[in-house]
Amino acid sequence: MRRLPRHEFSIWRLYVRDPEFRSVCDDYNDVHHALERWQTADQALPERVGEYCQMLEELEVEVLAMLRAREDT
Repeated sequence: MRRLPRHEFSIWRLYVRDPEFRSVCDDYNDVHHALERWQTADQALPERVGEYCQMLEELEVEVLAMLRAREDT
């Protein structure tokens, strides 16, 4: 929600009601925490950090798509 503050209410509502959306949000959270660990690791690997940044971006796009799809219905 830090990255999508204007969607905060919709995110909470869907998170509570939609198991598929909740799963994507949980994946986003897991990847975000893993990325933080990779960025602060003693031997940070730039390629690994890049992979996790890419995964995070893809999950964010998926979250936004799901929000838009649910708002249209």
